Amino acid sequence: MQVFSDTNSTHSIGAGFPFPTPMTGGSTSVPSSAVRRGDPAQTPLTTPSVIKLDGYGDFPGLLHYSPHSVLYEDKQYPTALHLFEACKFLPDWPDLADRVRQCQHIDQVTSTSAGLANFIRPDWGNVMLSTMDEVVYLKFRQHDDLRTLLLNTYPAELVYVESGDLFWGGDGAGDGMNELGKSLMRVRERLRSEEGTSMINVQLYHDGRTI
Repeated sequence: MQVFSDTNSTHSIGAGFPFPTPMTGGSTSVPSSAVRRGDPAQTPLTTPSVIKLDGYGDFPGLLHYSPHSVLYEDKQYPTALHLFEACKFLPDWPDLADRVRQCQHIDQVTSTSAGLANFIRPDWGNVMLSTMDEVVYLKFRQHDDLRTLLLNTYPAELVYVESGDLFWGGDGAGDGMNELGKSLMRVRERLRSEEGTSMINVQLYHDGRTI
């Protein structure tokens, strides 16, 4: 994963994520109401036009602070939030990134990162959106159940409900930039594209053609 790219943003480079009290437990199953039983493609029966992500209900595992670890450069990060905040200090300050990684609770992650604001990479405002995309992508590539859950939300709009942060989220009433929700939707499209390519390759194999 590259933690540098040119993505314009005016959001404060030291800003973190407020978040509601998270759920506990390390696995997230696909809601039985969201998939067609017996269908190997796990096709959604019905999908609402908008899915609000607030840390509760059927989709808490989609959020950045869910208790699903992410492996990056041979180091295990407890959550995607840990990795995202640690990336503010990579590659120049790996010791500070590790301090973020070792936070025991998610409510310590952003406060630890904020306390190190003087060391945040100077281009963070330009790269944080692309970094979020890559962090989210790694999470869903490494957890099959979450990947299926995310794919099954298509084509719904995903809205991260967080009235305390109208950049990454929204208030649930239409106000806010919802950048986390947009990142999830971009990653969903990327995964759908990969799944489609995989199915084409399987069909070519069964047809006896060269893949």
